[in-house]
Amino acid sequence: MTAFPAFVSSLASLPAPAFAAVAPTAGEVPLVAEIAGIVLPIVLLIGALAAVLYLLRKRHGIASRDAPLSVVQVLAVGARERIVVVRTRSGRALAVGVASHSVRLIASLGEDDLGTRAQSVDHMDE
Repeated sequence: MTAFPAFVSSLASLPAPAFAAVAPTAGEVPLVAEIAGIVLPIVLLIGALAAVLYLLRKRHGIASRDAPLSVVQVLAVGARERIVVVRTRSGRALAVGVASHSVRLIASLGEDDLGTRAQSVDHMDE
């Protein structure tokens, strides 16, 4: 029975393995946890931004420049009625009446009806 405590005491006198020197102490955080703590929030943020962009495009009809139609302006004329100015890919501008169950062409607009983009921006600043 005395051989077992002697064996344990001889193990305690041996030098520690090399990997024990890099093991974190009680107050330290492992390197993998630090990297995950930095990268994971960034990945989540980018994912959330992509989801918001997707929802905005679906909800508000935000389209790319090469889309066949783009909404220039929307004017509410009633609870569910709108007049929407739409520009086609070829540059034509159309005024469209939109109601809850119908869509009708009101007029085809010329460039002088729309004005330039700079004029509309200046008008919105006032």
